[in-house]
Formats: sequence, C-alpha cells, structure tokens
Amino acid sequence: MQTLLQQRLVQKIRFQVNTVGPKAYHIVDQSTGKTRGFRFNYQEAVNLAVQLEEKANRSTTGAQ
Repeated sequence: MQTLLQQRLVQKIRFQVNTVGPKAYHIVDQSTGKTRGFRFNYQEAVNLAVQLEEKANRSTTGAQ
C-alpha cells in the first residue's frame, strides 16, 4: 500500500509556469495546453500554479 506522500510523488504535474517575456509568466494546463492565468512576478505565478493544482486534485478526489 502506498503512502500519501508516495502517491503525490508519482502524480503528474498538471500546471506549468512558462516565461513569455522578461517579467511575464503564463500558467499553462498541461492536459489541455490552455493558459489558465498569468502573473508578472515569478513567485506569484508559482503560487497560482500550486493553487490550481490543489483545486484540480480536490475536484478529482471528491468530498470525503
């Protein structure tokens, strides 16, 4: 039986931060190729990608 940590380690990354300019970043959904958001600060872009990832994971696991 896998632990929760092991399950998260093998889980694919869904949202990726791409640099599109000197200080512009797109957050791209890897499953659709669509841009889900953008930020002008790298750390803010990463934070948004993490939030979107967590939201996507919540909706697939359902309420318990």
